[in-house]
Amino acid sequence: MDRVLAESNIYRITPEIDVRPLQVEMRNAPWRLNGLRAWRERRLFWITRGQGRIAIDARTRGFGPNMLFYIPPTRIHALIPASGCRGYVITIKDNVVTGMPDHPLRLKTESAIERGTIASHVEQIRAESTADDPAAQAACLGHLTLLSVWIARHAARDDWDDHATTSASQRLARNFLTQLEARLASGPRVDRIAAALSVSPAHLGRVCTSELGKTATRLIQERQVLEARFLLADTSLALGRIASAVGVSAPATFTRLFRRHAGMTPRDFRASLRR
Repeated sequence: MDRVLAESNIYRITPEIDVRPLQVEMRNAPWRLNGLRAWRERRLFWITRGQGRIAIDARTRGFGPNMLFYIPPTRIHALIPASGCRGYVITIKDNVVTGMPDHPLRLKTESAIERGTIASHVEQIRAESTADDPAAQAACLGHLTLLSVWIARHAARDDWDDHATTSASQRLARNFLTQLEARLASGPRVDRIAAALSVSPAHLGRVCTSELGKTATRLIQERQVLEARFLLADTSLALGRIASAVGVSAPATFTRLFRRHAGMTPRDFRASLRR
């Protein structure tokens, strides 16, 4: 029987699921959490203790303990935990079939049993995702499926209200973020994004400041530096190629931009990660 199972496809599933404690990400790479960015992957945030804020597109809301957030692919978001916040962040590659919805969810557990159920699935996903057992990948995917079933059963409880009526300013801010993501590699500029959105640069700047808390220029620069952090951390690309990938034509300009927002040069940032 064991030989039949070992030779079957069930043990050849590659879910590509990453589970990390929230507090570890906050300490080692907070920009992976609090940087406003669209991810190709699905992400789940399970908050067990503490509080903070979560931004999805141009909306920001607070959160507390015993809350579960689901973010579908390509949705621009950031998690800003307060000091002492605890929980887990689960990143699910886009080739994994989960049956999860195509809109964000904000679910608060209502009993100790529900909290125990989610905690158990998350812990099993974490354990199996790092296990060396040949059956671990299938077990990891199985627990993720059970967690997605729990989410589907309680989706009606969602209070994010992704379809809530938004103001013209909120829609413009959301469209600005979408345009910024789309134009990142080609060198995003305020005037070009404003023209694409049929508004003046001055009006776009006012809306970004009122809805997102920062000027359009600062949002563009921070997004470029954030993407550079990911490329410096997760790839071995040369600095010139990274500069080009975030829409900066001159390596010297890229270094000055990165130092201004990150407090160190790109080379020093990469070295600090290796240390």
